[in-house]
Amino acid sequence: MTKSKRLICSSCHYPEKTCICASVQPFNCQTKFDILQHPSEVKAAKNTARICKLCIPELNIWVGESEGDFLPLSESLKKENAKVVLLYPSDESIDISTFISKNSRSSASSFRVLLIDGTWKKAYKIMQLNPWLKELTAIKLEDIKSGYDIRKSPSENALSTLEALAHTLKAIEPEVNTRTLFSAFADMQSHFKLNAHYKNV
Repeated sequence: MTKSKRLICSSCHYPEKTCICASVQPFNCQTKFDILQHPSEVKAAKNTARICKLCIPELNIWVGESEGDFLPLSESLKKENAKVVLLYPSDESIDISTFISKNSRSSASSFRVLLIDGTWKKAYKIMQLNPWLKELTAIKLEDIKSGYDIRKSPSENALSTLEALAHTLKAIEPEVNTRTLFSAFADMQSHFKLNAHYKNV
């Protein structure tokens, strides 16, 4: 028996049964964000990078895995005057509060933050295939519990891309209301919980 094709919302691009258009409220921020998205995440039903783009239209999503895939991004960064940082937890990463403290005289518009969207294994592979990422200052978020209830996670502190971006933005621009991100995130999860058919997609 052939499975019926899943209907997709033309606006938010989530399955119609999990449409989040009603809770999406776009807003502006001074911080620049770029998401390096693994190809396997593009059509994933539980794609939180998509919510980030819906809420922050100026955000850029770059799909790929190898260095060649991200060449336009890496080339643009060479001309970038902003402080470019990579949000990625490692032994070399510094806590975001320490980074902000060291750059307290810098305005939010002088920061450009890169995030990797993918499983831990896929994010690690992107790091290995892109040596230029290791040349960037790496920052991390510590002691923040994830609210991603519909996803299996290696630990309670393993944040979704949306959560990582929202907490980073709040740390850099405390005055920005990030509730719209979390509202759309909560709405998406609620829809998935109500629609068991999509629960394991």
